[in-house]
Amino acid sequence: MAWYKFTISNEHIAPIVAQKIQERFNQIFWSVPCPKGAAVYAKKSEKGRGTVFYLTPSCERSAKALIVSCSAEACEKPDMASLIFLAGDSSHIG
Repeated sequence: MAWYKFTISNEHIAPIVAQKIQERFNQIFWSVPCPKGAAVYAKKSEKGRGTVFYLTPSCERSAKALIVSCSAEACEKPDMASLIFLAGDSSHIG
C-alpha cells in the first residue's frame, strides 16, 4: 500500500487547511476507534513555500473520502523525522 500526499502552496492558507483536515479526520473516526496506523502528517515543502500533507497507507481503506477530497496522489514513504503529526494513530511515528 502506498502513502498519499498533496500540497497546499499558499503558506497563509496551509494552517487553515491543516485545521480542516484535523477536523475531518476526527469526524471520520468520531464514533469508531482510529484504525491502527491511520494518520495525517505535514511538513514544509522542499521549496519552502507551502505545506505538504501525507496520509499513511492505512488511510486508503479507512479515510478514502479524505484522500479523494484532497486530490492526494500515491507516493513513497516520506522521511518520518521530517514530519509533524496532525491527527490519527500516532503509534505510526518512528
